[in-house]
Amino acid sequence: MIRGLYTAASGMDVEQARQDVIANNLANVSTTGFKKDEAVFKSFPVQMLQRIHDRMDETAAGAAGVQAGSLGSIGQGATLDGTVTNFRDGSVVRTDRPLDLALQGNAMFTVQRGDGSVAYTRAGNFSLDTDNNLVTQNGEKVLGTGNEPLVLDGSKVVVNPDGQVLLDGRDAGKLQLTAYDPARMQKLGDSLYTRNSDALEGIGDDTLSGARVQQGFIEQSNVQVVQEMVSMIGVMRSYEANQKTIQMQDSTLNKLITDVGHSS
Repeated sequence: MIRGLYTAASGMDVEQARQDVIANNLANVSTTGFKKDEAVFKSFPVQMLQRIHDRMDETAAGAAGVQAGSLGSIGQGATLDGTVTNFRDGSVVRTDRPLDLALQGNAMFTVQRGDGSVAYTRAGNFSLDTDNNLVTQNGEKVLGTGNEPLVLDGSKVVVNPDGQVLLDGRDAGKLQLTAYDPARMQKLGDSLYTRNSDALEGIGDDTLSGARVQQGFIEQSNVQVVQEMVSMIGVMRSYEANQKTIQMQDSTLNKLITDVGHSS
């Protein structure tokens, strides 16, 4: 009985964690280039139950499909194993702003953070700072090939599908596009990612032959509001079911203590 209380409580914990992830997804539904997260869970070790001094007949056990003496297994609840990011492409919308860039394919823009470290993003709603550096909405400098910041001090900016940048008709550099493996990317916040290994390749590799830049477009988040709301309803129902299980077991324990225990 006590085990049941802890099992139901663990179920409430994991549903609360799912709710937090869904709420964060919904809060970022309008964030350019945002990739939704999904909660992943794992169960606690399953416990096997055996009869003691009351072994089932071998024939009856075989007919039931169980091992003689075995009562089966019992779960002990679940826990959060972590979150994974869904890198599915978001929808692309047209803005006609020359510094708005959207990516198609397995690639990310490469940017330089304030501390000098390199990060990656799919959010292409760029602008210019006071020194005419191409920057993200949070001020990270967008890097060109050779990991040098792109400086755009002209009036007309044209970005070709391969990432080549033309400024007033002259070559102004090329966007440093980086291939990524979703399994090796880690969120930093503000639509930025870092890599947890060196297994990333440059735009020239065959794996990135389909990567293209669209000027005058931005990639929206890949959060589907209806899908997240349906998931949230499922979370609430599961949470309530575990809650009622705890209430039922608490009521049974109370009856056991007050009635059975008192009568004995």
